[in-house]
Parts: sequence; C-alpha cells; structure tokens
Amino acid sequence: MICYGYINKSVFEKIKNEEISDDFLKFFNSLIEDYDDGNSSIIIVDDLKNSFLNNIIILSRSAKNLRVRALFESMLTRIKNFEVKPMIKSTNKEPNKSNYVDFYITSESEQDNKSIEVNDKELNLKIKKIKNKYKKSILSNSFRENKFKSLCNTLERIFLASRNINLLRTSMGEQLVPYNDYDGFSKIENAGSTKKGHFHTALSTLYLLINLVSNIKKEGFFLDEDKEIVFNIYTDIDHSNIYSRNDVIDDEIKKKVIDVLDHNLSVYETLKKALIRNKIKLNLKFFIYSNNENESLRFEDRSTVREEIKGLLHTRRLYCSNGSFIIGHENLITGIINNRGDFIKISKIGTFNVEKIDNIALEDVKSSIFDNYFGISQIKYTYPN
Repeated sequence: MICYGYINKSVFEKIKNEEISDDFLKFFNSLIEDYDDGNSSIIIVDDLKNSFLNNIIILSRSAKNLRVRALFESMLTRIKNFEVKPMIKSTNKEPNKSNYVDFYITSESEQDNKSIEVNDKELNLKIKKIKNKYKKSILSNSFRENKFKSLCNTLERIFLASRNINLLRTSMGEQLVPYNDYDGFSKIENAGSTKKGHFHTALSTLYLLINLVSNIKKEGFFLDEDKEIVFNIYTDIDHSNIYSRNDVIDDEIKKKVIDVLDHNLSVYETLKKALIRNKIKLNLKFFIYSNNENESLRFEDRSTVREEIKGLLHTRRLYCSNGSFIIGHENLITGIINNRGDFIKISKIGTFNVEKIDNIALEDVKSSIFDNYFGISQIKYTYPN
C-alpha cells in the first residue's frame, strides 16, 4: 500500500557541499511528481528532531544549486499547504530502524539491506524495486489465516503517525443498534448470543482497528503510547417504520439509541479495556433521517440529500493523514479475543480489498458528511464516555 523511506541527515551535508549526484535529485523530483499525480506510494519519514523538514527549509532558501532550491521549495509547499502530506514524523531519533521503513538513503557506505548510498548509480533502480512491492490495492484472499500478521502489517501502514482517522461504515449503525418491530431498538443479551450475528461483525471491525493501532504503538516509532488516537466513524440508522411514526427524530428517540449503545458496547467487557489501555477513543456519528430535517430544503430535495449521504457512507472510505482509502467490505475478520482485547486466534479473514485512492472527492465528503452541510439529524456518541 505505502512505501516508507528515510533520508539520513548526513545526506543534506552532502547537498550543502554540492557533493550530491544527479540520481538523488531525480529521485527527489519523482517524489514530487508522483505526489502531484496522486500516484505516490512513497512517503518520507522525518525523525524526532525534524531533521528532514529543517534541512528542506534551509536549503530551499540558501542552496547554491538552483535546481536543488526549486525542488526543496516545491516539497516544502506541499508539506505546508496540503492535508495529506508527502512526509510523516517519527517519534524516534532513528526511524530507519522501524520495521515499517523500507529503505533509507545515507551518505555512508551501505550499513544493512535497507540502506542505499546517496551517490549510488543504481539508487533509483533499487528504490523502484522496493516501491514496486507495494500495489495500489490489496486483496485479503492473498493472506491466509497463518498470514494474519502480514495482513496487519500492510494495514498498519495506513495509520502510521495518524491520530485522527475518519471512516465511513454504512452498516455499522444497524449492527450496533439493531431494530425490530416488536422491541424497537434492541439490546444484546450477552456476548455468546451474538457470535453469528451482525453485531459481532461490527465488534470484530472495532477489535481489528484496536489491534492495528496497538501494534504501531508497541513498536514505538510512529505513535506514542500515551497519546490519544481518535476514530471518527460515520454511519446511519435507516428504519422506515421509525419514520412513519415519527416525522421528527426527537430527543426521546436519540436517548433510546444512546441507551442501547451504552448497553451493547458493554457486552464485550474487553472492548472498553482495550480502548482505554491503548488510549483510543471512538466517536460514533449516526445520521438518522426524518421528514422535517433542514427545513431550508424543499421536501422533494430531502430524499435526494438522503440518498447522497447514504451513497457516500456506502463507499466505505477511510481518511487519515496518509491519504484516502477504500475498504471494500464490512465483514473483515473473525477471531477469538483474549481478556486484553487482542486477537489470539483467527477464525476467518473475510474477502475484502483495500485500495489507495486520490483525494478528488474528499471535498464532497467533508461538506456532506464531516460538516453535515445539509443539516441531517445526527446522534453523536463517544466511547468510552
């Protein structure tokens, strides 16, 4: 999915002394071109002391070589002005030691199988071979149950250094807050009774997200253990029989939904423990439709707006600081959880694809979903609360 590279600060000393090869400048130019084309699969990692960023700033102003200055000015513009950046920051002084970093460029002779000497004539060829290992999309079928760690490592790359993550999950609302004609919004009796139900599908997704973040934090290079991570999950509850009786989604209905959420999410005691231990917060945001929402819209336009919201939620996109992605299914993984909330046995990896996409449609999602421009009734719920 994403290839991560590190440029040792010693390289910038070479640049300052004009001892850099044209091959490195070609590599740096390709970083910018791929980023602008939306095809970037390489993200540069900065260290704890901001060595990369600080040197980029200095050389964009003072480099004698005008080509170097122009390249670094272009990179700096993209780092400063764009939400998805071609660079992430590590919480470690030596990020090249991270298992997530695929290569690093150094002015010294090759130190290990990840290092590439900056004036190596095969620099671009070596990096291309590493980059080509990562496809724009992955299919879960290529990972068997015994390759669960490999699948996790691939998915974890999406979340490196991201502390605020947005997910569109079209079915999670009805999975977490099931509804039937007899009882209305339903409380789950116990964990054992849900193992074959849709509720368990939603919980399995949440446990998977927790495990991915936990693994990144344990390695200690890209997420501090004591820093909070927030998952903003956007979904909806669409039961027409509710709306036939209630033209307005009033406070009583919202209170019932929250009461059911309080109960259902506490059925699995390990969920709350795992969230607290890993300092993860879930912000669940449910769109819940009514006939009187946003009275500034004509009645016939409200149906169109609802369909737009539902259509965007159904794309199952994920947005974080490393880009935009599509997770092409709701049922991702099934397994046995220990009392810490960790997967100890994988029963089934669902059939799903994960694809990196460009950010062209992000503005529509921001206005319609994140900012709720159309004023659709919404229930906001934070867990643990």
